[in-house]
Amino acid sequence: MNSKERITIALKGGIPDRIPVVNIFNMNYLVQEFKIRGKTFKSFNQENLKQIIDFQEEMGHDPVYYLCTFHEPGVVKLEQSFMEWKAEDQKDWNVEEKIVNKNGEKIIERFYHTPKGNMKAVFKREKYQAWIKKHSLENKDDISLLKCRPEPEKMDLSILKNIIKDLGNRGFLTIGVPSVWEEACALRGMEKMIYDVFDDPIWVKEFFTLLMQYSIKIAKVLGRAKVDSIFVDESYVGMGMSRDMYREFILPYDSKIIEAANSEGMVTSLHNCGKCNALLEDMAESGAVCIETLASGDYSGDVDLKDASQRVGDRVGIWGGFKERVLAQDKQFIKEEVLRCFNAASQKGGYILRGIGQVYEAKFDNLKYLRELAEEYGSH
Repeated sequence: MNSKERITIALKGGIPDRIPVVNIFNMNYLVQEFKIRGKTFKSFNQENLKQIIDFQEEMGHDPVYYLCTFHEPGVVKLEQSFMEWKAEDQKDWNVEEKIVNKNGEKIIERFYHTPKGNMKAVFKREKYQAWIKKHSLENKDDISLLKCRPEPEKMDLSILKNIIKDLGNRGFLTIGVPSVWEEACALRGMEKMIYDVFDDPIWVKEFFTLLMQYSIKIAKVLGRAKVDSIFVDESYVGMGMSRDMYREFILPYDSKIIEAANSEGMVTSLHNCGKCNALLEDMAESGAVCIETLASGDYSGDVDLKDASQRVGDRVGIWGGFKERVLAQDKQFIKEEVLRCFNAASQKGGYILRGIGQVYEAKFDNLKYLRELAEEYGSH
């Protein structure tokens, strides 16, 4: 059984030959690890795809290749390696950036020019991420400008198709699509969005409908390109949200994005790396094939892995719950943590051992040790 088959079976609730082992590696960690081995590593893109897969295979992991679709104001740069349009197909959505220095900081002013009007965002971008200082959607009427974004159906898929071809059956390709709440908070700011829900719910639902419709188109394009999976990123939901608010303002829209992705044959996952204990049943009813990352109380979440497995494990596959920080400790702590996860969630299949967050620090031998534990205690 190859890694892609193993991961797919587990996410769909089945029982593979052994529990898959997956982690997300922080870019700084990868740069450091490759440097130790006398190699260079710059970023996730099609040129170094083989390096990334080789690295995961070398340490015994089941390779997963992560990408994210682009959503404003471009906090993460990885997505620009595969989302491209011809100039004529984005003439109504002209984005330019101006670098300025303020108080010794490198600040980026990002301008959006459209036939309907203009917007501006301000943020500080470092090597792999950015911090938003001014959100672009200050004026509520500017949601009409979002209709000027380039059509997903006209996206140039040549780079993505090359990635899929090069990946083959060696690994699993999953691409993030923003939840309506995630994208709205990136455009307007979470504090304003929380007030908007109470002060102007009709506008919020109009806004979310626009965001949903665009993400549905993106999901269908990715599905037709034969992407293995999309994850709908609900990270901002994990900052804390009532069940009533989630059911009224988030779930109906994200469910339709998931439905569109499911219709194209992809494995769909709901991603929440924060507080979602009260929402688990609703997440399981969203239509998603699986949910992630099941963050515990000491990882900014509030989910108990065993409890989550008992409540929703018969309806969705689950991957996560593994406290990856133990990878920097002695092997006895790793074994205890792996067995805790296996005993909590793997009894009936449908589980992948995956870190709650990114790996920032780990001993290389410990990464290999995860595979040994999976074969000894997670084989079926």
